[in-house]
Amino acid sequence: MYVAGGYYHSVGQLTNSVLIKYNSSGTAQWTNTYNNGTYNLQDAAYRIFFSGSNVAMIGASQTATSPITWKMFRNYYSISTGSAGSAATDYGDATDFATVKDVVVDGSFNVYVAGSVSAVGEGKNIRVVKFNTNLAESWVYNYNGADDGDDEALGLEIEGSYVYPTGYSTDDDEGKNLFAAKISTGTGSASWTKIIDEAGGDDEGNDLKYRCLWNRLYWWNQLQGW
Repeated sequence: MYVAGGYYHSVGQLTNSVLIKYNSSGTAQWTNTYNNGTYNLQDAAYRIFFSGSNVAMIGASQTATSPITWKMFRNYYSISTGSAGSAATDYGDATDFATVKDVVVDGSFNVYVAGSVSAVGEGKNIRVVKFNTNLAESWVYNYNGADDGDDEALGLEIEGSYVYPTGYSTDDDEGKNLFAAKISTGTGSASWTKIIDEAGGDDEGNDLKYRCLWNRLYWWNQLQGW
């Protein structure tokens, strides 16, 4: 079993990411940690995937405090020994995040990240970015709601040649409305976006699952089929 996340290290490094391998008895076999020494701010792992004889953790490193920005990292480790392999970090200005909420990996080890980006006069905008396995940017998808309020992706699902982010978009009169979109993994263009308002308060999508049998998307307590 492999566990990834973050832990508090010190005042000088704040939170570091961590990846631990356990055997079937629950005994730790090895532990690896990561701190982005360029910034010494928050680091945390979001996803684990396997590639041949290696296990990789993908996470985000905080790179600024005002405004808060995050960039992604990916580190490989030997499954058997835990020794470090190749590492990659994204430093592209176009792929800063204000928040990182979900990460998925496809069968070719491309990485998809969902969260938000800060925009002057628009609060937070929804952001989904596709990276290749070396964290080189393939495309960036941004979404700003009509009222320039906070918008944020909270969950992400991949199915076939599309990724489906879900979250919320803020309306001046209705508060948070549930957001979902269908985005091509090849081009980053959206086939559709959906904004759903249910009377009685804020709405948001926290997770999303695709079921091929009925060609339907399930998220939070909502059901829509397209």
